[in-house]
Amino acid sequence: VYDGDGYRPSGEAFGEECRGCMVLTASAKQPPAVVGLDMQNIINPADIYSGCYIRANINFFAYNSNGNKGIGCGLNAVQKVEDGEPLSMRVSAEEAFGGSNAYSGMPMGTPGPATGGYPMQTPAQPYSPPPIQGGYPQAPQQIPPVSGYPALSQPTYGQPQTGQPAYNPPMQPGYPVGQIDPITGRPATTGGVMGI
Repeated sequence: VYDGDGYRPSGEAFGEECRGCMVLTASAKQPPAVVGLDMQNIINPADIYSGCYIRANINFFAYNSNGNKGIGCGLNAVQKVEDGEPLSMRVSAEEAFGGSNAYSGMPMGTPGPATGGYPMQTPAQPYSPPPIQGGYPQAPQQIPPVSGYPALSQPTYGQPQTGQPAYNPPMQPGYPVGQIDPITGRPATTGGVMGI
């Protein structure tokens, strides 16, 4: 039993709600019966909170265990009489988000009055492939013959978008001009065997 105008065993002062009162703590090893004025069990734990008004049935007992001696207070049953002002710092959703704290409905990206703005949400952009550089392959064209050699049909590539001339692969030295290996489709090598 403590004087509400004094201090808790921890050295902390009692709250304003304890001024002019005597304070005692009671506990129970098993959950005590908790009922309302209609004597029906209170099922919702949130209905009993620090700050509501209750009647309590308690009993005092002496103890002497492991060198600790004293008088304990047991809690047998609780009856809630009426609601009171919660003593905790918790607030309801209505207090936190209602009234002047209601959401203003500003969309993302709208500058806020206190924070300087909300994070901007960028909508997803559809994928578009990058533009193709250069041209597309065209049908084989006849290359003008080099003096002393017959003409050879080789593919050329379309005109690049940059305006550069079409690319023509250079003829490699050592290949007999005009002889194509019928198996591989490549120019025949000098002194080679067809298909190798």
